[in-house]
Amino acid sequence: MIAGQAAIAPLTDDRLTDAVGHELLRRLALTVERVISGDGDSFVTLLCRAADGGQFVLKYVRPDAPPDAYRRLRNEARLLHQLATEWPLRLLRPRESGDGYLVTEYCRGRLLWPATMNDEQVVRSVATALALFQEAARGGSLDGIQTRERPARYYLKVLVKHLLHLWPDELTAWQCGRALGIVVAALPAMLRRSTAAHGDFLPTNLLYHDGDGSVTFTDLEAFMPGAHPLFDVLAICTIDEREVADWSWQPSFLRCYLGQVTGAARIDPQSREFRRAYRGLLTFFLIYRLNEARINAAHGRYFDGLGKGAFLRRKLAALGPGRRRRETRPPDGLDARRSSACRLLDARDVREHLQAMRPVETHTP
Repeated sequence: MIAGQAAIAPLTDDRLTDAVGHELLRRLALTVERVISGDGDSFVTLLCRAADGGQFVLKYVRPDAPPDAYRRLRNEARLLHQLATEWPLRLLRPRESGDGYLVTEYCRGRLLWPATMNDEQVVRSVATALALFQEAARGGSLDGIQTRERPARYYLKVLVKHLLHLWPDELTAWQCGRALGIVVAALPAMLRRSTAAHGDFLPTNLLYHDGDGSVTFTDLEAFMPGAHPLFDVLAICTIDEREVADWSWQPSFLRCYLGQVTGAARIDPQSREFRRAYRGLLTFFLIYRLNEARINAAHGRYFDGLGKGAFLRRKLAALGPGRRRRETRPPDGLDARRSSACRLLDARDVREHLQAMRPVETHTP
């Protein structure tokens, strides 16, 4: 999960405008059928057709993207070339790659959405595929994968960034400090175990194949080789727009995942280590999702499109002494996320939540 990208100019027509894309299409002898994605991201993704009629997906770094986008796309290409998979896990089949671009075979599958995760078969397949992905990508078996920063720095940097955006209109100073304190206290548990993470594990980055129940993982450019095993689990669980108390498919997902994970990633769900790591990552993602949803609802950008220093200076200057959190606000559809992010700062609510998630199946005679 890569947060805090610089503002990217949107595509200005219904196909493609930048010279990089035109040159790649010419050199690769591909014709654009449609733009899959590109607005507001570091990458443009195009569905293309070759001269022989075959369909391929071209993904390339936009000219105005941050330099780190090249590292991310190289990592994705190396993963696709090196990882071995088994059912129900699938990966895209690479055709060609180079500096700043990747071509894969077009994969026909059903794009998942948060609502479709209510299907029990989908839940089992995705959870099992995640455990297999972590096993295949873990350790020193991959060559050339480059990391940007250590996990501890990532967790704290991203959390502080989101808290700065949310304070004081969404969260009070006390709530921000509480969230930061929870994650800092949980860091030893969050760093004790390390495995591979997709990094942006969302339903919309998964293609489900109804024929055999397999799942294709896409968009691996946010890959993290050293995250906690629960990182991707809580990334996908918290994408739900409902309050945490109303989660439906998440308990089944967690139990299925814990039943499939093996090796060093395996963690006793009854242990103190599990509870601490779970609480730290849950807090991290609830804050992350609240700010992400707030920005999307307002059609805004990280740091309001400013540099980080300028954003912070402007925010501090605008606060003034004694300013209080806003008591009334226009409806924006974020009430459930606000409620979850604030309530789960309380240890008692976290205990009740874990009981509801039932990470260990109980059997009565």
